[in-house]
Amino acid sequence: MNAKDYRNLAWKKLSGDWGTLAIITLIAGLILSAVSVTGVGVILLAGPIALGLAFCFLAKARGQKVEVQSMFNGFSNFVNAFVLEVVNSIFIALWSLLFIVPGVIAELSYSMSFYILQDNPTMSPTDARKKSMELMNGHKWQLFCLRFSFIGWMILGMLTLGILFIWIAPYMQLSEVEFYRHLIGETETNVQAQAKPASQSGNSQNTSAQGETQTNADKQDKNDDDKPTYIEVKPEDIH
Repeated sequence: MNAKDYRNLAWKKLSGDWGTLAIITLIAGLILSAVSVTGVGVILLAGPIALGLAFCFLAKARGQKVEVQSMFNGFSNFVNAFVLEVVNSIFIALWSLLFIVPGVIAELSYSMSFYILQDNPTMSPTDARKKSMELMNGHKWQLFCLRFSFIGWMILGMLTLGILFIWIAPYMQLSEVEFYRHLIGETETNVQAQAKPASQSGNSQNTSAQGETQTNADKQDKNDDDKPTYIEVKPEDIH
């Protein structure tokens, strides 16, 4: 798959929920901008918010319903999200000291770590970062090209004084999520196959319950048939 394929997948899936994802992205940006005054606030909140965004966009890519409050789900795994963000930032900063290119390469290597952590909540931040490095081995250029393919949209965003970025950001992130899903070998067929057993299990339980109800009814009818029948005889009926 190439950059155009990932963008096309994202474009199709944004239909109907683009506004919701735009609001989620806007709120995330406003929160981080508000707390950036202190610096400490960004350090504390950047990780959980990034994990919440990963939750929302992965859910959308997998055909699940996304609500605005879902963006705060990252706070349920606050410690891991916080540590992952801090460690990633430190390593990227250290690599950037050598030159800008090593810093960009490091950022691309760690780019899948929050999606991995969202899919594996009990995984340690270090393992999530290392898993991202494994996934991105040999694929960093592809992700770079995917991001660069939005250059036209970015120029339009700047021409609108950043207003258009409210709509561009969801498009970019969902495209990146599709890139991640491709790396882990997840397809629409996989997702449907995982959902099907649960549906079949529910149907099986309903069928079993209906069968049990019918069996109990049959037993009750049989018991009623087995009961002796008494005929009331009144004295005046005896001659």
